Amino acid sequence: MMSTVLHQPMPNKLLLDISETSQTQLKSGIQRVAQALLLEFIRRPPKGYEVIPVRLERAADLQWTYVYAKEYVQRISDTPQPDYGTQPIELAAGDRCLILDISMWRLVQAVEQGLFERWRSKGAFSVAIIYDLLPLQYPQFFPPNAIAPFEEWIHAVGQLDGMISISKAVKEDFRVWYEALPGPKTKPFQQSWFHLGADFERAFPSAGLPENIEQIMRAVQERPTFLMVGTLEPRKGYLQTIAAFDLLWKRGVQINLVMVGKEGWTSSFTGQQRRTIPQIIRAIGINSQLDKQLFWLEEVSDEALALLYSKSTCVIAASEAEGFGLSLIEAAHHELPLIARDIPVFREVAGAGAFYFKGLEPQDLCAAIEQWLSLNEQHLAPSSQSIAPLSWAQSARQLWDRLIKDGPCITKP
Repeated sequence: MMSTVLHQPMPNKLLLDISETSQTQLKSGIQRVAQALLLEFIRRPPKGYEVIPVRLERAADLQWTYVYAKEYVQRISDTPQPDYGTQPIELAAGDRCLILDISMWRLVQAVEQGLFERWRSKGAFSVAIIYDLLPLQYPQFFPPNAIAPFEEWIHAVGQLDGMISISKAVKEDFRVWYEALPGPKTKPFQQSWFHLGADFERAFPSAGLPENIEQIMRAVQERPTFLMVGTLEPRKGYLQTIAAFDLLWKRGVQINLVMVGKEGWTSSFTGQQRRTIPQIIRAIGINSQLDKQLFWLEEVSDEALALLYSKSTCVIAASEAEGFGLSLIEAAHHELPLIARDIPVFREVAGAGAFYFKGLEPQDLCAAIEQWLSLNEQHLAPSSQSIAPLSWAQSARQLWDRLIKDGPCITKP
């Protein structure tokens, strides 16, 4: 009797584009998210798909193509991976490319050369994560010469097969922008959203404590401590926050402010291009409470950040504009109370789990902090426990569900 051999179908490819993240050491918010999601997809590949981390590279004929990001994957993950070599990776019917970070001109040129159009004609499709449209909405917060490249990049995304944003608010911002584009919309374009995870210690298990951690911990034990986490840049509300704490300190209020984040835009921008960043750095440097009740940590490990979250009293999210607000869910992950600026995306993410404030003057935030301190003393301050943050595993599953269920129906011709 002749036996029948059953062959398993070949898995589809899922390319994860981490072009920028794989080639820099900046570890910006976007790159941290890209790495966290990448690691989850590597650990738990979607059923029927072969996960391949890739980066855009220009070939000898100057055409952009995707190649396996081998060195980067070996650096961040101990999960065994096939070696895909150095040859360009092509997609076929049913394959997908998910762009996790922002590679700016690389993606723009790849779109212009027709890479993704060629894949679409074969029955594959490509989708990018959109983190925000802030450079277009709030150009005053960004270097003038950085706005045009971002606009080119977002137009390139509009020529893909879809986008998945990190919040409903950003999805709505993109919808309005996309519908205003001139010309007819001749192909399906996916527009979905998902939410980010909070357990960064799983994605970035870095260790080590700063030299002055004992000094900071003594201050934390002596006084209520408010924590801000995020790059020092104009829209984050640092100037207002420092000035508000100055008012409180002058009134004799015994509290600490700990800021964790790198100085923004240090490499490619100078002078007026840096907007208010020099003012922020100066406001820290000349402050009479620096290293007493005001502390700034430019770089900390996950061990140190987790320690600060665990010992702090409250997290302040003072940003004037965001695509999501990672500090909100990180605070909720550590069960820390929140004082947040009253902007739509913070309401979406935190709901009733934060104490909200309005106004751009130091007095506005000063009054909010005093009110929160009073409520907290009476055990009446809002609790972040109602936020229920996602893990990165849950965030990756949500992203995959959106990619599959909301994706355009593309079949091989």
